[in-house]
Amino acid sequence: MHIRVMYQQADLAFRAYVGRRVCGVANRRLDGRPDSYDEARIRERARMIPIAVDARAQHRPHESTFSYSLLAGEEDANRWDDAAREWIRNHARLNVHS
Repeated sequence: MHIRVMYQQADLAFRAYVGRRVCGVANRRLDGRPDSYDEARIRERARMIPIAVDARAQHRPHESTFSYSLLAGEEDANRWDDAAREWIRNHARLNVHS
């Protein structure tokens, strides 16, 4: 099987699994405020994947890139740059902890 097809299948399966398992889960933030995972939070956390894909593409431009279907068409908003570095520093704040 071609590697791109395998990635696409894994992408669809993972997205469906995570969406079902996480959407609607409620708990508290580190500061004690109640919070939950909704579609918007899942999409925001998922930005890490296309940012990582772009970082690799910048480092290895000769390789074909992976297109993450959840955020397809939003590649310009998910580039590996200084803004992405800052976003990653704050990424853990999007977690809901038990």
